Amino acid sequence: MKTVTTAWLRKHEACEEQVEIFQKEWGNKAYITRENLQRARRLGMDIGWLIWEVLNPRDMNKLLDGPWLNAGTSVKSLCENNALLAQVK
Repeated sequence: MKTVTTAWLRKHEACEEQVEIFQKEWGNKAYITRENLQRARRLGMDIGWLIWEVLNPRDMNKLLDGPWLNAGTSVKSLCENNALLAQVK
């Protein structure tokens, strides 16, 4: 299972406000699960950015009950048009 840490967020230039929300809710480390993505979304976090940066198509399809990606679809386009984020309610 993939994880995210505060150090990783800072290394990948997440905005400090998002890092502070993350740290307050999860401490220094959290697993990327559907439940944690839902929690992050309720907190107003930019989960589209995280999904785009971290998950490969296979992981995303598994995590979000895909298939979400095929040869003609990119993670970026799904995040930009909110099609993917709508699945993380």
